[in-house]
Amino acid sequence: MAYFLKKTKLKNRTYLAIYESFYDPKRKETAHRCYKSLQSIETHIANGIADPVAHFQKEVDALNNVKKRRISEEDFR
Repeated sequence: MAYFLKKTKLKNRTYLAIYESFYDPKRKETAHRCYKSLQSIETHIANGIADPVAHFQKEVDALNNVKKRRISEEDFR
């Protein structure tokens, strides 16, 4: 599972969202779903965040750095 920041232009505004990528066994391919919607860049600039893309990219990087739990043989007993 991996996360990425998606930018979408709609009605002269740029909206941000964090998406997660995962494997869908039903379709047998990767798929994406919205993990967190983040409003528009203009809204964040008005609220005092100078560079919202860089700010939320750090959050995405932190989500991607979370180590996954390793399955041990004890889990199967």
